[in-house]
Amino acid sequence: MAAKLIIALRWTIIAALIISLALIIIRWRFPAAQSAPGDHLAWLKDLWSIWRNHREDQRELNGNLRALRGKTALLVDPNPKSLRVMTWKLERLGCTVFEAQNGAQALSVAREQAIDMLFADSLLSDISAIDFYNSLPNKTIPIIFLGATIGQWDNLRALGSSVAILARPFDPTQAASQAGQILRRQPPHGSAGASPSPTANT
Repeated sequence: MAAKLIIALRWTIIAALIISLALIIIRWRFPAAQSAPGDHLAWLKDLWSIWRNHREDQRELNGNLRALRGKTALLVDPNPKSLRVMTWKLERLGCTVFEAQNGAQALSVAREQAIDMLFADSLLSDISAIDFYNSLPNKTIPIIFLGATIGQWDNLRALGSSVAILARPFDPTQAASQAGQILRRQPPHGSAGASPSPTANT
């Protein structure tokens, strides 16, 4: 009997240590959730609020990314590495991807293919971001300008609700989510242009 009590006491102590360690980690991971003096439940309420907001943000992100499945994207970036990373991300999300390394190539693809969304470097060597936008055959699709400078932000923002802007460094998931968010708030409609060819990369 005494042996059983000792074993039970040991397990109780171990459980208490695990719980204490977990609380320490939580309070370190979420410093904003620490309670004010005299209020031992405030940090738990704050922690619950942080977790709930995180869950809502994650649900929104997942919805945005799901909206890209089956869509056709055009990527314009003179940097081959950036192009590969973004292409890989979009293909993982179920997108067909066309690639271009300058504005002229991208505009040619945009006129020939049915593009659902466009990701363009904002500092293309052969054309300005504004002129590139004005030359697009379809300006209602999500257009994400990547690597925008401070001096470009106001002019790019003024282009409309279908345009989003990200500075470098940017997260490819965030860029994809921006396109999905725009798609989700737009009414369903067909893409302008010809039918896409079986070959994804140009």
